[in-house]
Amino acid sequence: MSRSALLSLLGKHPKPVDHVFSYGTAGFREKAAILDSVFVRMGVLAWMRAVEKGAAIGLMVTASHNQVADNGIKLVDPDGGMLDPTWEGHAAALANAPTPEAALSAIENIAKTVNINIGLDESVSIVQIKDTAKVFVARDTRPHSSKLSKLVLAAVSCLGGTVHDFGVLTTPQLHFCVQHQNSNNPEDQKLANEEGYYSKLVASYQQLVGEHFKRYDPNEPSKLIIDAGFGVGGEKFKRLVNKLNETHVYVDVSVRNSATAEEMLNESVASKLNNGVGAEHVQKQQELPKDTVDTMNDRMVRFASFDGDADRIVYFYINEQGEMVLLDGDKIASLLAGFIKQHFDLLPTDLKTKFTIGAVQTAYANGASMNYLKRDMNLEVPLAKTGVKYLHHIAVKFDVGIYFEANGHGTKHIYFIHICWLLQWRKLCYILRDGAV
Repeated sequence: MSRSALLSLLGKHPKPVDHVFSYGTAGFREKAAILDSVFVRMGVLAWMRAVEKGAAIGLMVTASHNQVADNGIKLVDPDGGMLDPTWEGHAAALANAPTPEAALSAIENIAKTVNINIGLDESVSIVQIKDTAKVFVARDTRPHSSKLSKLVLAAVSCLGGTVHDFGVLTTPQLHFCVQHQNSNNPEDQKLANEEGYYSKLVASYQQLVGEHFKRYDPNEPSKLIIDAGFGVGGEKFKRLVNKLNETHVYVDVSVRNSATAEEMLNESVASKLNNGVGAEHVQKQQELPKDTVDTMNDRMVRFASFDGDADRIVYFYINEQGEMVLLDGDKIASLLAGFIKQHFDLLPTDLKTKFTIGAVQTAYANGASMNYLKRDMNLEVPLAKTGVKYLHHIAVKFDVGIYFEANGHGTKHIYFIHICWLLQWRKLCYILRDGAV
């Protein structure tokens, strides 16, 4: 790779004049028509981060809950989390370099700052880069996502980098693939693909519900309905349900507002993306998704709404009076924290004291939710700035960290060593139980 080849690629996709690109909570998000330069440059940045860490880095092509005219980039760090904040400044500086020459200079400055050589210094004949350095690229089903992802592939290839195109995935699926690829466990690395994602979730679900799961009954009526918002999550969730059914674990689920990547090439279908449907609409407007719910026949049925890239979820149902009842991220966090705390309280004291548990919220969280977590659950509830990345950075300071924003962004975090302790304790319980029989 030569400086001239990279400069040529940068020149083919110049930055729009007088436009400032901002790195938001998870990356860049703008009208798709002005993003070519950003995708080329972030392909370069992703490879640089991969070289620095000697690991796989993820780049997701999506505009999340935005409507179809927009697109964007989410960068995934080796641990499967969001990009380290120290690199956000590098990303913004590179995206906003006004000319191809300025972009090349920014790239060289970043390389110097983080002390890496990606082959731009032609006085160095041998560049040593770890084989584990890779860029994983995935995209949602927006009509322009395929074209934009190809710009990323071209940028990494121009640098002589290793890039893997996963095609269409949800954002959580890409996070999963990156995290598992960077595991020290070869068995985890084998799962760093879409099929591995499904197999792990199926096995985890079976383990979670134990003997309580129902065997497949095709005549059983649906008890959970997914509003996929015409995003990438609908078809992927259908595949997960099919995988569960193949193992004779029946989940009562149906999916509405779903479209394939091919169907999204139809303008009339694509226009429905996040348009009066999906998690953003349901949570922000506190309204039912458009043309989705039969308010008479769907009463007391659980609904869940995804956003466009399926990394947000809110629940709702229609009560007996025909009113919508919303379970947003604050309520989900309360339910999850209650479930975890209830089970941790069953542990022996010497094991229980090894764990710190916290539930992270923002100042905009529901006050009743915060009081419940503090008073009834007796949990630490630190506050973070708005933006899921800020909640995550605080949550990982706990052995078990739970975090959700009201909009449905969130999860729980637990360190592997603590999972091992729990598994050892469970094994001991089985030994004692079987020995007593």
